[in-house]
Amino acid sequence: MSLPIRFIQARNGVVGYDVRDASNPDISYGFVWEHGGASRWVAEFPGDFAGAGSGIPGFTSRKTAGLFLYSYKKPEPSGRKG
Repeated sequence: MSLPIRFIQARNGVVGYDVRDASNPDISYGFVWEHGGASRWVAEFPGDFAGAGSGIPGFTSRKTAGLFLYSYKKPEPSGRKG
């Protein structure tokens, strides 16, 4: 069984992986990075960045963190008023 996501290793000295759609690599679901503590892997939604305090820690693997981001996409504003 293939995953609906793929992991692209970050560049420029950032440690972690960009979580991309397997069929359309232009779509990013966020970023996962390994933490040395008990939480192990941290998931960051798009637009967030490591160290900002917005990450969701506690994943046991890169795969589970990536699938979490895929499953719970960050809601986008609808643009509706009132």
